[in-house]
Amino acid sequence: MQAVSFIPGRRNPRSTDKDKVMEPIEDFFAKNRQQVQQDLEDATAIVHFLLERGFDHRRRNHLGECAADIAEKNYMPEVAQLIRDTG
Repeated sequence: MQAVSFIPGRRNPRSTDKDKVMEPIEDFFAKNRQQVQQDLEDATAIVHFLLERGFDHRRRNHLGECAADIAEKNYMPEVAQLIRDTG
């Protein structure tokens, strides 16, 4: 087995493709932390709402029904009807 020497200041010679993929993702999160945090909070609120409504992922149209309920509660009856009509 060949030994690999470490040179300070240089990248790990054994870096993987995962490192090449993760660096841009980490940069994106660092630059967009506030927006990412808000998106996560919004997504969490939606998931909690769906769970409170008894969302059942096994029912084919249940997500649409929940989305229509959300639209109605936000005083958007046209959107709610459109969701219901399109299934």
